[in-house]
Amino acid sequence: MKLIQIFINRPVFTSVTVLIAVVLGLYSYANLGVALVPEVDIPVVTVSTTYRGAGPSEIELLVSKPIEDAVAQVEGVKRILSYSLEGVSFVVIEFEYDVNVSDATVSVSNKIKTISALLPEDAEDPVTEKFDINAFPFMTIAVTSNLPSQYAYDVVEDKIQRRLTQIEGLARVEILGGLKREIHVYLDPIKLYQYRVSPQKVAEAIQMGSRNDPSGHIVQGRKEFSVRVLGEAQKVVELENIYISLKGAIAVRLGDLSRILDTTEERRGYAKYGGKDAILLDCISRPGSNVVDLSSRIRQTLDELCSSLPEGFDITITDDISSFVKEAIHNVFRDMVVGIFLTGLVLFLFFQRLSLTVVVGIVMPTAVVSTFIPMFMTHMTMNMMSTLGLAISIGILVNNSILVLENISRYKDLGFSSLDAAEKGTEEIALSVFSTTATNLGVFIPVIFMKGIAGQFLKDFAVTIVFSTLFSLWVAMTLTPMVMAQVHYEKAPSSLERKMTSWWIGPYNRFEAGHRSFVKGTLQYPYVTISFFICLFLFCLFLIPRLGVEFIPKVDRGVMEITLELPSDASLTYTEKITGEVERYLRFLPSVEAVEVAVGGSGSETGVNRSRLRVLLTDDPHRPSSFMLAEQLRGYLNSIPDVRSSISASVSGGGSPGKPIQIIVSGESIETLNIIAFQVVDIMKETSNVVDVDTNWRLGRAEYRISPVSWRLGYLGLTTEAVVDTVRNYITGTKAGIFREEGKEYDILTILDPLHADAIAKIQDFPLPFREEFIPLSSVVDLSYGTGPTSILRSDRNRAITISANVNNRSVGDAFSKIQKRVQDISLPQGYKFSFAGEVEDIKENFAYLYSAFAMSVILTFLMIAAILESYLFALIIMITLPLSAIGVIPILFITRTAVSLYGLLGMIMLVGLVVNNAIIIIDYGEKRRKEGIEPFKAIQEACAVRLRPIVMADLTSIIAMLPLALGLGEGGPYRAPMAIVSIGGLVAGGTLALFAVPPIYILSWRFRYWFHERRTSTSV
Repeated sequence: MKLIQIFINRPVFTSVTVLIAVVLGLYSYANLGVALVPEVDIPVVTVSTTYRGAGPSEIELLVSKPIEDAVAQVEGVKRILSYSLEGVSFVVIEFEYDVNVSDATVSVSNKIKTISALLPEDAEDPVTEKFDINAFPFMTIAVTSNLPSQYAYDVVEDKIQRRLTQIEGLARVEILGGLKREIHVYLDPIKLYQYRVSPQKVAEAIQMGSRNDPSGHIVQGRKEFSVRVLGEAQKVVELENIYISLKGAIAVRLGDLSRILDTTEERRGYAKYGGKDAILLDCISRPGSNVVDLSSRIRQTLDELCSSLPEGFDITITDDISSFVKEAIHNVFRDMVVGIFLTGLVLFLFFQRLSLTVVVGIVMPTAVVSTFIPMFMTHMTMNMMSTLGLAISIGILVNNSILVLENISRYKDLGFSSLDAAEKGTEEIALSVFSTTATNLGVFIPVIFMKGIAGQFLKDFAVTIVFSTLFSLWVAMTLTPMVMAQVHYEKAPSSLERKMTSWWIGPYNRFEAGHRSFVKGTLQYPYVTISFFICLFLFCLFLIPRLGVEFIPKVDRGVMEITLELPSDASLTYTEKITGEVERYLRFLPSVEAVEVAVGGSGSETGVNRSRLRVLLTDDPHRPSSFMLAEQLRGYLNSIPDVRSSISASVSGGGSPGKPIQIIVSGESIETLNIIAFQVVDIMKETSNVVDVDTNWRLGRAEYRISPVSWRLGYLGLTTEAVVDTVRNYITGTKAGIFREEGKEYDILTILDPLHADAIAKIQDFPLPFREEFIPLSSVVDLSYGTGPTSILRSDRNRAITISANVNNRSVGDAFSKIQKRVQDISLPQGYKFSFAGEVEDIKENFAYLYSAFAMSVILTFLMIAAILESYLFALIIMITLPLSAIGVIPILFITRTAVSLYGLLGMIMLVGLVVNNAIIIIDYGEKRRKEGIEPFKAIQEACAVRLRPIVMADLTSIIAMLPLALGLGEGGPYRAPMAIVSIGGLVAGGTLALFAVPPIYILSWRFRYWFHERRTSTSV
């Protein structure tokens, strides 16, 4: 222990090392990134393919299936999902958690290249991307303007988006809404028939007739001239002068066959904000960026841009998660400061010395600030988990210093000088301090190596606590004894200190006296005592089924999201009308500040019959919660005829997207799947508090079917491909070239004039090229009406239907357990199966990893205690307190109506280290006194008396430090509360068990030892 003497006897050296750590810690803190949650890398790869004009059935057959078959051969694939929609295919490949997602992305991309020749020629190249769950927009900006939409879009793209993407730390800015400029060549079918010109020939003429080309160079004397052919149209009207050659050495102007319009792309969706047409910009940050600082720089940039924008432009930041992040992290530090203050107050009540309270006020912040150094070096961010780790560790930080402070203070009270007391007190308690530190490290190290989303999510939390625990050990063994050696105070408290603590000392002294007599009674009747605690434990087990289960607590961020889905044959105009009515209703609600609208859907939920409304609530603290408002709005939304609606009022800090309960039924026949799905829907609707029940299967989209007649085509020498190309060229259009103006490029699209495509009946008259003539389309096809799917889902290469639902005023786990029991009773045909997704899958997979980490923590803690005490028996006695700590955890969860969640389970893992510490201190001192010749009964009785104060101080300060977190006040409060609640319940139970349950077990163990020893002795004699 000479090292301790060095730190005590060299106060300047000790203070300098501490100041260096503090300075480096403050520097590290200033440079840490800030985010809501830690970076989570989910091994998911997506493949998206656009095939314009194709329906879901064709997309499934021609695009999705070939891609599924190819990627199924990649090693490590866990599940394949595909979404076949109108004009687009999404294939989602989920890998096992131990697969490197970057390598998997490359493997998937290589497999896609091998089958690219099998995909339709008109389909765009598949895009393979690694799914990044962290790449969610942290800020949304709405831009409104009185300019035509195409010009407003150009301004937003050129001046706003481009300028924002130059900001360091911003990964990209995505544009939603608005319409791109596009040059449309509207073909007149009558003129095409008259001049015998096919749409394909028009497109080729535009491609060849409007282009610039570098043609080389010519050297003339000392000069060199570049030669360029300049054939591109400089104005849109010049496109009319492109000539198309006809038979007989004549040509016809493009303007005589069509009318050319400078317009926009087809409107398949739109965005609104505040009742006005808008263009929305979603800002996505780079991993590890400081979103709070990034938000500030974006706001500054927008202020600078406002003066350079055309008149009539208005920029509004509709949503900024950085404000929530900033406030949530600020609240954690607020709770830390309150916890430190309350801890100091508790210590003052025990020590009755203001000087000792000041020591704690120096020691605790030093350990916290020093923790920022390794956080910065390991590229961690200040997020909900890392800051929560700091806040929770306050109790751990003070425990080590309390043990040292209390022991040094005891030696001072015995008459030792400050230097001698610091040295002897620290040396005597060093083993206990190292023991408690070792058990805390043993608990959290397994969490660092956890797999799954939970492992990545909790890593920052565990690493932060490991760092802070190590720094608390360093501070407790260096700074604390050094400061205590420099502090001199009278043996008796001052009159002021006595007055300030008189209300506490009397009751506490009576508590000590009651404790001594109570401990004596537990030692005299050990079987009764142990039976009492076992009965309490069994009673608490009966409460477990009454506890709810959820993956991550839901947080009210003042934002609600409503999705509307109209009948599959609804037009964009009708969707706009219904969505507008809902928007107007919402805007006049008293708690609503603004409404952001996006019509047209996105991703796997694309469609003109879909819309999304984001409702932004006011900051009024007296407004109803978003959960309450959502429940009120459900009645209104459900009353709208022929509209399927869903409303979400929470922000989850991690986990799978979509509704929390998702049941997937997969098999071959879509009709059979539909029957099974409706059975599941009925079960969900009959389950209380399960709302927004729906499936993703839609049948009923009106189709006009064009069926080629094979014998007619064969007789004329035509093919089905010729029919397909002709119809697509007329209705969807063909990209015929590029029009360039002022450095920007705009697509030129040849398409049938809307005046000739405004009725289904006109399709039969489409002119079909036949040799050098034209025939009506109806002469080689049969035309009929029908219905088809709007989207097709496939799971693991089988067709599938997903049934999903939200849960209101009930935990997800509780609701799902009721549903699962009834779903299991459904008789499935051979080849059909159920699987689960969403939050219920997160709970199943990640809780299993947590239970494994918990088991590993228990094993490591047991082995560490055995090594420290040199006894497997005493280690086992101490570990008995762990399951019995449920007498504190389960009731407090039940009373506070706190569901078992990721945070709550993490608190239980943390308890493994906290609960056993008290028992270690008592057993360690009791064994020390027994080895000095005192019988076990008196040794353990003395240990309980001597170690009562440090145990009560440590537990009480830890509980007090966590109390602000447990209250869950302010932004992010629901994240912090479950862990603190579990810890408080466990600490109360752990302290009680250490003081009253461990001593009887210790006595019985020695009785058994003596009995066994006497029996062996008598047997040998």
